[in-house]
Amino acid sequence: MNELVDPLVFWAAAAVQVLGLASVLFARLPRATKSHDYGRGIYLGCLVVLGLATMIAIGSGSGYWAWCGTTFGVMCVGGTFDVSTLRPDAF
Repeated sequence: MNELVDPLVFWAAAAVQVLGLASVLFARLPRATKSHDYGRGIYLGCLVVLGLATMIAIGSGSGYWAWCGTTFGVMCVGGTFDVSTLRPDAF
């Protein structure tokens, strides 16, 4: 049974990390669209799941905490990064 749990946990954590990083891009869309609202919801959900996964991985002594913690940090910075200052004034 342990052989099935470890790959399952790995691929579940990897899927949440990829979805979380993609949701940062959707959450930072400049226009208020329906996909923007969905992106924000998915972003917040993935942020909570990654935070919990990081805490559980640290508590269990698993090596997944570094990946989950790094993705969590990137999502936190990406969610608060202001992209409006990157636009040139001419537009």
